[in-house]
Amino acid sequence: MKDKTFFFADYEGNRKTQSYPEELLVPTAEERAGNLTELVHAPGQGAPVNNPFTGTAYANNTIPAINPVAAAMLSHYPLPNANGNGYNYQTLVPIPSNTNGFDLRVDETLSQKQSIYARFSWKNLLYTEGGSGQTANQFLPNVTAQDQNRSLLVSHNYTMRNNLVNEFRFGFTNFNENDGFPIEGASAIAAMGLKGINLSAHPTGDAFPTFAFSDGTFSNIGQDRTGTTISQTTEFTDNLTLMLGKHTFKYGVDARHVRYNALMFFQPSDDYGDFIFYPGLFTNYALGDLLFGMPQESFFAITSPQINATSTQWGVYGQDEWQLNSHLTVNFGLRWELLPAFDESSGDLGSFDPKTNSVLVPDKFLATGSTTKAGNPVEQTVYTGFLDTFNACALGNKALQCSNVMTASQDHVTQGLRQLYKYDFDPRVSLAYRPFSNDKTVIRMGVGIFTQTTLGPMSFNNAGNPTSNLLTNVNAVSGANGGLARVASAFQFPNTKPATTSVTLGGGSLEQANDPRFRDPQAAQWNLTIERQVAPSTVVRASYVGMANYRLPVTIDLNQIPASTTPWDTGATADVYVDKRAPYQNWTLLMSSENIGHSIYQAGIAEVDHKLSRGLTLQGSYTLAKDLSDAQGSDAPTVFGSEEAYAVEIANRFDLKSDRGNVVATPRHRALVSGTYQLPYGEGRAFTGPRYANAVLGGWDVSTVTTMQSGQWLTPTTSPAFDQSNTGMAVRAGGGAILRPDCGSGNPYQTSTRGVFFNSAAFAETPAGAGRFGNCGVGILEGPDMIDVNSGLAKNVSLHERYKLRFEATFTNVLNRSNFVPPQTNISNTSTFGALTAVLPQGLGGNRTGQVALRLDF
Repeated sequence: MKDKTFFFADYEGNRKTQSYPEELLVPTAEERAGNLTELVHAPGQGAPVNNPFTGTAYANNTIPAINPVAAAMLSHYPLPNANGNGYNYQTLVPIPSNTNGFDLRVDETLSQKQSIYARFSWKNLLYTEGGSGQTANQFLPNVTAQDQNRSLLVSHNYTMRNNLVNEFRFGFTNFNENDGFPIEGASAIAAMGLKGINLSAHPTGDAFPTFAFSDGTFSNIGQDRTGTTISQTTEFTDNLTLMLGKHTFKYGVDARHVRYNALMFFQPSDDYGDFIFYPGLFTNYALGDLLFGMPQESFFAITSPQINATSTQWGVYGQDEWQLNSHLTVNFGLRWELLPAFDESSGDLGSFDPKTNSVLVPDKFLATGSTTKAGNPVEQTVYTGFLDTFNACALGNKALQCSNVMTASQDHVTQGLRQLYKYDFDPRVSLAYRPFSNDKTVIRMGVGIFTQTTLGPMSFNNAGNPTSNLLTNVNAVSGANGGLARVASAFQFPNTKPATTSVTLGGGSLEQANDPRFRDPQAAQWNLTIERQVAPSTVVRASYVGMANYRLPVTIDLNQIPASTTPWDTGATADVYVDKRAPYQNWTLLMSSENIGHSIYQAGIAEVDHKLSRGLTLQGSYTLAKDLSDAQGSDAPTVFGSEEAYAVEIANRFDLKSDRGNVVATPRHRALVSGTYQLPYGEGRAFTGPRYANAVLGGWDVSTVTTMQSGQWLTPTTSPAFDQSNTGMAVRAGGGAILRPDCGSGNPYQTSTRGVFFNSAAFAETPAGAGRFGNCGVGILEGPDMIDVNSGLAKNVSLHERYKLRFEATFTNVLNRSNFVPPQTNISNTSTFGALTAVLPQGLGGNRTGQVALRLDF
């Protein structure tokens, strides 16, 4: 209806065609036929091709018979087509993407006091990608991913009286990611002839077994299982605003029902097999071992069914905005939140409580009256295997320490396996002050407490634990080691595990538990800003901002022992699975997320904002920041930490402060300048000319987005083979623990070698017998800085009253400056330490690119 109803609709479509360059290593035709002469004569090689059955060298470095499984697998590898530095095969893999989306909005004025609006958004994104986070797969078809985003928002506003307004909102969001892979895992296994792989958990899953060359002589192949991920949020919110004199009171309540549905994964290819080939074992060459069909180990992760978890969250708040006078306004507020842990629909969660030495499961997971029987008989076999991994006390094996199984109710926690904390109160106060009789100067300051939810990651930590089982089959412990020797194997393709395997009780690892008394992390935030209008179109601003986070999640190994000079698990300290000093002899790794992390961010920010005047629009800012944390999710972080570092333990749980350092991706200095300048020639501008000259030379705009920042904070590391802490780092490195070396031997930036950014002589391995971890800190190295100048050129042409044509040309990294990827920092790898080997990706400070576009508006 006229003046009462408003409609809006739009459509967005995008079609993008691009390819990803791959430079890989593949076996030659001679190598596939068994002739390994080229490998034998490669730099750093020279070992004979050992016959593991006889302990003699093969004549002419040639293996006479090729295992049929190896031949079938190698058929997926193309032949070499290049002779590059570190690669012999190159290709361009198409990675197209298509986007379709539309938005609808309706605003309706119901009466003078009531109005309603509704907005619906629909978007589909179709693209291809590789498995395990790769841009494209190696040798296999890409994964086809279809993202579906749907959202609905309905809002009703009711002005009850002049000083009382109520707003009710309903919102719904749904995200589905449907990933598909054109090869069924069971079919791939059958085609290669592999035997003994248990696919009962996912018989029709799409995947491909992984074959990994640990020495890097050839590129790996494999694809993890694909499936569907769903994330849904339904929210009801009601806000009431009351104005009384100089006070504006606001009160509100919101309820959110959150659901996620996801497939579980542990390692590449999981149920379908991860086969790893090492040099120096059977034939002395990883490829030779493949040709024999003898991996060093086979790994299987029997993964759980799809996880379906929900939680209903509540929030209540109240605030008072009090305008004391024309110069000063103060705002007081308090928010309370209740954030229950996620409840999995079938009870498929598992955690650990160190206070009772008990594995925790939801009540509904177990059959009534039993701790050894699953409520769902289909899950019994895998659950029994899970109980075996830690020698559950109910199994009756008294030869080894055991752990109990307890239900959530028995441990007095929620069915999400952690406490329901009811005291998340978040007070906040802020003020705005105008010191003069005009609005040109404003001082703002505020401080507040904010609760940070980690519900999703915390739930994912526990998801699928009791219905998953990790199986590793070691084929040989010692090998030829570059010489000639008979090497017995436990299995050979087509078999993927030993012919007979006895049940082993204990010695398993729990990749991630949560402290049952885990509380929601919180942050104290504060700011002080002085803003001044220095000209009619120009505002300058100076700010100090800070944030202190506490109770952040950190993953530790509950089975770690303190560093000492006593060797790990050797002699008098040796036991079946772990050192005798470890608190849980029936576990190997026992990782748990604990509320022990802290971080603090402080920054000074200077800004200028120039609105359009004399053809110029400009925004500029400079930030001087210091960001310290001991909860970055790693002993040597390379990216911003996630909400929860899944299955990545820190090296030393007894000295968390040793992990306190500069946050990896917060630069100390950062300047950002963006702006547009309308060139002064053309119709409606300072200078004009004849019509034909205006049409060609007039109406041009130039723009820029320029970023300048100091380098990423990096951390020196070393191989766990150099560990002097005697805490089992060789094993714990598999749980994500990273060893750091000693520092203090010189200036890390003083290097005379071209293309090398750090001086390796500034670091050293921890001395033998030190009985401690390395003393290098986290984030002590500052990587290469970045200067990225992007620019654009644009012109609008009016074709008709209702039609306009816009020409745009955009360029990234106009200066074509080499902005390098941070170098490797592992001092035990002297060939790569500190070396500048690559530049940043295109569009993110990488090589210069250009794009020209025409757009028709009507």
